[in-house]
Amino acid sequence: MSYYYWLDCESGYDWLYVTYFDGSWHDTDAHTGNSGGWQYSSVSIPTSAVFVGFHFSSDSSVCDYEGAYIDLVRLTGIISNPSLRKYDDYMDASMVRKYTIDASTWVSATLYYWAWYQTESSWDYSQVTVTDDAGSHWYYIGAQLSGSSGWASHSLSIPGGYLTSLFNIGFKFHSDGSVHYEGVYLDNIILEYEPDTTPPPPPVISSPTHTNEDDWFSSNDPGFEWTVPFDPSGIEGYSYILDHSPSTTPDETVDTTGNSASFLDRADDEWWFHVRAKDNANNWGAADHYRIRVDTTPPSTFIIHAPGSASIYLEAADPTPGSGVYAIYVRIDGVAWTEYLGAGPVEIPLAGTEGHFIETYSKDNASPRNSESPFKSLVVLFLTVNTNPPGLDDPTGEGWYDLGTVAYVNVDSVAGYIFEYWYLDGQVGTPYSLSMSTSIFMDDPHTLTAKFQALVHDVAVIDVLPLKTVVYQGYSVSINATVENQGDYTETFNVTVQYDLTPIGETQIVTDLAPAATQTLTFSWNTTGVPLGIYIIIAVADTVPGETDTADNAYADGFVLVAIPGDVNLDGIVDIYDGVLVAAALGARLITDPEDIRFGEYWHDDACSRCPHDPLADINQDSVIDSLDLEIVENNMGRTE
Repeated sequence: MSYYYWLDCESGYDWLYVTYFDGSWHDTDAHTGNSGGWQYSSVSIPTSAVFVGFHFSSDSSVCDYEGAYIDLVRLTGIISNPSLRKYDDYMDASMVRKYTIDASTWVSATLYYWAWYQTESSWDYSQVTVTDDAGSHWYYIGAQLSGSSGWASHSLSIPGGYLTSLFNIGFKFHSDGSVHYEGVYLDNIILEYEPDTTPPPPPVISSPTHTNEDDWFSSNDPGFEWTVPFDPSGIEGYSYILDHSPSTTPDETVDTTGNSASFLDRADDEWWFHVRAKDNANNWGAADHYRIRVDTTPPSTFIIHAPGSASIYLEAADPTPGSGVYAIYVRIDGVAWTEYLGAGPVEIPLAGTEGHFIETYSKDNASPRNSESPFKSLVVLFLTVNTNPPGLDDPTGEGWYDLGTVAYVNVDSVAGYIFEYWYLDGQVGTPYSLSMSTSIFMDDPHTLTAKFQALVHDVAVIDVLPLKTVVYQGYSVSINATVENQGDYTETFNVTVQYDLTPIGETQIVTDLAPAATQTLTFSWNTTGVPLGIYIIIAVADTVPGETDTADNAYADGFVLVAIPGDVNLDGIVDIYDGVLVAAALGARLITDPEDIRFGEYWHDDACSRCPHDPLADINQDSVIDSLDLEIVENNMGRTE
């Protein structure tokens, strides 16, 4: 085979060969560098060859050269056609590139070439052929060159579907079994292409687990899908990331060639998924962004109850970040649940005077909703606080209290009454507390009653005591009357002492006697003119205003004998026996030292065998038995009643 070539390439690295195929391809007649213009070359081709052509090979660097041109190619010595310069019957000849081309990054490609042809019109023809799978399948494209034409330029746009990483192109010639012509000549074959420099558009993200970007979801295992964006060179893969920023651009590392991703156990928060595509031309596109909201934590409900309050309040809070509270639910005493939308506060009035069992929980706005578990609960018990008699005061402390807490109560003073004690649950007479302010541990519903006693005016004579039971007529005797304020008010009142309803001495006044206080008054009874005899002594306290209990205002106790002066032995006559008693006691004195065991008795300084002596021997009551007393006996000698 002979031919002319023009060559301009990197010497020693880029080569032009004649190549033939006899079951495998063989390169021969190599040329490199610059040919210095058109050069002639010839090479012997084995007769076993079934394909003959040219092969240009370049390395991966230094491409600033024009390449190679071939012209006036002649193949001689193996032509079986008896008519020189005519093609054979039943030809299916091909001229293609030796190696495939990675055209996956091309946006478009156009084949330019010159052709001269003379064939049997409509029967014999040449046509461009392409493959997208490295030659496993070939496809005809463009118009057939059939009939005759002088040299003319042709162009053909390569359909984009064939521009793959295993693309190749060539020409095929076909002839039938009759009528032969010279055939087809091709020259100046150029394949031009436009590389893909446009980044692919962002994929469009969606989520089968978190279907709405504005909603919260209780799943923390999010999954994402995205559309495959259109790109002329096709999509090689995607880079993605899940973080907390709304505008992150993933790096330029292909994480997947698919169009989905999933994650496990994401924390409660707002997350952003970002994905971008890389096309087969190594162009990275912009990212799409998709927000998800994860809330796996249920809200918490709080029961707020002030001691004594007739209402409880419910509030709920959802952890931050979170979806917020959807509703609060409450059930009282096991009855049906009631829903209250929102986080509250919700007021729950308490009715009755016993107790209630309250249960509550809340749900959030996540989908599906997180529900608080276990329920919050509270037992409230009613404390009744009143007075006995009823309605005397409005005591504090009545109301509802949490089980196990302490309630504090108080009652104020009431005009006309005095507080006695508190009693519990109707047990009047059994004091619970003696303080007007007290407390109670709430383990059941209880009733505390403040017991009051009405205030009264009440004075009484509680004792009357003559200091002597015998008094000589004409002499005096002291009488002690003791009074007591048995009421509740300070009192001022009159007291008199009587014998046989006859007043003794002057009325005495008791001033400002406090409640429960006593006072002893001493009256002196001068018996001058009082007939001889035995008298009952009575003390009388006047009735004070408002007093109703007057039975004890008078008190009778003690007897006083008014005797004849000198009747020492009280036999009703003054005689010698009385004188003997006085005479035997002459000189005896009244012992006035309280420390002395003889206190109140009459003793001689040198005690005689008859000491102590009868106090009646001291007739004139001057604390000594002497001649004056004996004189009184003598003066009344023989007197009888």
